Amino acid sequence: MSAIDLLKSLTSKLILRKKRFRDQQGFDYTVSIANGSDENARKCSLWHGRLMDESIRQRKKSDTLFILGSGPSINLITDAEWDHIREHDSVGFNWWMAHDFVPSFYLLQFVKADELLNLARDRSSVYKNVPLLLRGDYFANGYMPLGDDPKYDFLKEHELYYMREYAISSRCAIDVRKLFQHVEILGMLTHGKIGPLVPKWRSTLGLLISWGYQMGYKKIVLCGMDMNSNEHFWHHVSCHHMAERYQMPEVSPPKKGIMAFTDKKISPNTVPRYVIEMANWMNERAGVETYIMNRQTLLHPALAVYDAAIRGQS
Repeated sequence: MSAIDLLKSLTSKLILRKKRFRDQQGFDYTVSIANGSDENARKCSLWHGRLMDESIRQRKKSDTLFILGSGPSINLITDAEWDHIREHDSVGFNWWMAHDFVPSFYLLQFVKADELLNLARDRSSVYKNVPLLLRGDYFANGYMPLGDDPKYDFLKEHELYYMREYAISSRCAIDVRKLFQHVEILGMLTHGKIGPLVPKWRSTLGLLISWGYQMGYKKIVLCGMDMNSNEHFWHHVSCHHMAERYQMPEVSPPKKGIMAFTDKKISPNTVPRYVIEMANWMNERAGVETYIMNRQTLLHPALAVYDAAIRGQS
């Protein structure tokens, strides 16, 4: 074997070893988070609320779900479009509470941000009729003593569901369709059926798409999922008062925030890839249609725009 061939062979083995290590990391992470989420969800549901189950599907009022992200294209949505969204189901998450529009559901992940907790407490009365879905690593690892800390007491005023997630590590490099098959076999990816856990594909968006599929929505529309910059809707001049009041995050450096979701050095399974492949999978399996609200996103043109003609049929 020549020196060049030997070098190629060694390089190939190193790459394969690194890939296997990365996949093992992903597996270990998924198992630990799933176990922690299940344990803490059961414990906290005794304090208030309940585990995510089929009862949440009774809150559906539409077969169309709008997932509300934080990209700057949110500011392009017109009043007429908001009226249309209001006629259907919608779900916001994290900092969305600062926006005037109140969705049908809300996914809450405090992590370590006191500012986000303050925002949720401040907006609690406005969201009194909105089911809250609680998730996240911080919760799953037992770092949120809900029943022991009075700062979480406001949650008792809400219909609260604990989401047990099956989190796929952002470093996982396994082919995405194999991952979909895996969670489908485990009963976590059946259309119209709440599974034992909800799969999360590298981001909260991936988690909410899985949840929307389990909820049985026939159309899923992605709003503000730009993924082409680290800016958010509250960075617009019209929202400065809101950003200052709640001490909302400033524009992140390029290597952090939303841009990390598109970094192929972490894994070839980027957020856009997961979303696009998941859209294809859901359509093949159950005829679910996935759209984007406008073209200001990396998901265009792979996903169709939810235009006026489609809205008339919704």
